[in-house]
Order: sequence, then structure tokens, then C-alpha cells
Amino acid sequence: MTNFLLALSFAPVVFGLLWIYMSPLSRLDGFTFVKVIIRVALFFLTMGGLFAQLGFIAQRVPMPTRRIYILALLIIEGIPMLGFMFYRVRQNPSLYGACGK
Repeated sequence: MTNFLLALSFAPVVFGLLWIYMSPLSRLDGFTFVKVIIRVALFFLTMGGLFAQLGFIAQRVPMPTRRIYILALLIIEGIPMLGFMFYRVRQNPSLYGACGK
């Protein structure tokens, strides 16, 4: 349990990276290539952090309790990450190609 809580200490970092990833990066309007590089890097950092935590669970948690830990990880990180994404898209749908009214 202690190791799982240590792995969850990276949750704020993942949330911050996702928040920056979902920001419109409007200060870089003329630099499309730089935006793409930043978005790809943030995507790999965010997903890499989540997969690192899943790998941590797979290696260090015994099989009978693994489902509980994965469910806890999804509740603690997955739902807030989806919430951030929906919030940022609803904030300004035109920046993301969504047709919001």
C-alpha cells in the first residue's frame, strides 16, 4: 500500500502536464511546428506517467489485489484527467474543432 501511495505522488505532475496540453497555446500562433512538438512531448509525458504507474502496479502489487489498485488509479487519475479535458474543450470549443453551442 505504501508503494502505491508513493506512485500516486506523481498525480499532480500528470494533472499539470495535461492542463498545459489542453491549453490552446495561443502565444505560439505563427509557430505551428513548435506547437506540434510541444503537444507531442506533453502527450508522451502524460501517457508515460500513467503507464509508468500502471507498470508499477503490475510489478509490485500481488495478483489478488491488483484489480483494486488499478480501479483506484483510474478513479484518482483517470476521472480527473477526463474532467480536465472536457472542461478545457467546453471552455472554448472553437479552439479544439468541437462544435459546441
